[in-house]
Amino acid sequence: TRNFMLMDQGESTDQTYHGRLLVDSDIRLRGTHLNPSLEGNLRLNEGSSFSFTLPQPAPEAIGDEGVVEFISAADSLFLAMVHERVTDGVVTQVERITVNLNVEIDRQTELRIVIDDLAGDFLELKGGGVLSLGIDPGGRMSLSGRYEIAEGPNLLTFYDVIRRNFRIRPGSSIVWTGDPLDATVDITAIYALRTSARDLMRTHTGADQAQAARLRQQYPFLV
Repeated sequence: TRNFMLMDQGESTDQTYHGRLLVDSDIRLRGTHLNPSLEGNLRLNEGSSFSFTLPQPAPEAIGDEGVVEFISAADSLFLAMVHERVTDGVVTQVERITVNLNVEIDRQTELRIVIDDLAGDFLELKGGGVLSLGIDPGGRMSLSGRYEIAEGPNLLTFYDVIRRNFRIRPGSSIVWTGDPLDATVDITAIYALRTSARDLMRTHTGADQAQAARLRQQYPFLV
């Protein structure tokens, strides 16, 4: 397909994600109806945008009952629960299908992550890269590749006390090496402000009135 509209979903208060995705695809479906295999290439084109809101845990009351429980070492049922195999990584609900996709993201694709919808915290990115997405027949998902950020603001708030707009430095990146939930995040954010350097240079200034007057002037700083 060429410039196929994969998704066109408007914003809603009860939706985790929304956006508009335009893709080029070259995908092949092989195998049998019992063990299908999906492989190919997918490209997110310019004009695509995607917004994702992180789910917030519902507030709940926490009591003291059951915080500490003493279990007998002879409890065979408890020992069986302890030795039960724990599944690592991300497992999808789709089984018996093998997926191998190379996903190319155009650098003008907009990605918005809402960290806290009530407080207004969000991360907005523009960037691109090439990612490899895989799903094995057991439903285990893997992701590898590098997503490089070209630009983006970040609004950080702390209740009504702190509200700061940061700018993400171009060249910041997110790298996956297998586990989708274990990425290496290398992001540098810059906060620009105008203020005086008097407090920073207090211990280095003498009785020179002219120098003190210069330090009271406001200059641009990058934090």
